Amino acid sequence: MQRVNASSRTPVALPPSASGRERGKRKHAPGPVARPTPSGRRCPAAYQLVADLGVHAGLRQGEAFAFSLDDIDESLMVMRIRRQLQWSKDGKTAYFKLPKNLKERQVPLSSGLLKRINEYTNDFPSVTVTLPWQGLGNSGRATATVSLLVTTQWRNRVRPGTFNEKTMKPALAAAGLIKPRREDEAWGWEPSREMMHHRWRHTYASVQLGAGEDPVSVLHWMGHASVTITLETYAHFLPDNGMRGRTAMDAWLDNGAPNPPAAVDLRAWAPLGYTETSTLSLPTDGVGELSEFLLAGVRYGGAWTVGVQASADAPLWGGDPDGPR
Repeated sequence: MQRVNASSRTPVALPPSASGRERGKRKHAPGPVARPTPSGRRCPAAYQLVADLGVHAGLRQGEAFAFSLDDIDESLMVMRIRRQLQWSKDGKTAYFKLPKNLKERQVPLSSGLLKRINEYTNDFPSVTVTLPWQGLGNSGRATATVSLLVTTQWRNRVRPGTFNEKTMKPALAAAGLIKPRREDEAWGWEPSREMMHHRWRHTYASVQLGAGEDPVSVLHWMGHASVTITLETYAHFLPDNGMRGRTAMDAWLDNGAPNPPAAVDLRAWAPLGYTETSTLSLPTDGVGELSEFLLAGVRYGGAWTVGVQASADAPLWGGDPDGPR
């Protein structure tokens, strides 16, 4: 059996709008197609990668501030979200801890984000820091040494409060998303929680679901505690919600159970990014007769399909790659 990663296909971005309340749960209504990071590009260059990590990979703000090049596995094109950066209530002590819900996770790394990270590190080298570790994780060690990808212009750890007040909200105002603050006011920005970093995470989730990714995968990538949170917040982004089921039932009732689709040679369909192969153990009885195989897999990013081949140089037969996966 082979699991195949096909050439990339870019989904259409569906940035979320401000949320409302329904039965006490946050909902994010779909908005018009637009560029999802106007406020991110209004930030100083040293901080623009924070927006990229939120939009391209769904990282929370504290996870973006604690992210390191060491968390990237280019061979698998994944990012490992291992920690977040937090500060004590008095604002004096920075520390690392596990991501929210005490769960590390793995997120697919797009080629576009990898390119942005490489460009960013050419201009802003990582800064290595050693900080206390709070709570579970880190193999029980009291401190953790991390090469931080994003730091302040003075190469220090980023304080979320200062970043939001001095960088994020001025960028939102420059992008026309909130009202500008009067020049004679040190504080007084209008409420803007739904325009802050979470907006980039919501954009990531809505684009993934709109492109056809399954909610369980998005749950893992977002670091949600349960799929219920994912579905309650983003179910309306699922494409053709209900339509496929209605048409499938009509076809089944009108024509009987549909015949399996004809197999295609996957290598002849499109260039393959890479393949992973596992040997199938087949029963000895029935060899030489017509056989039917049921193949299933769980995907974690990209366009995946599965296929079978009798030998290494035989065609790689699989279902229609443009159909359901």
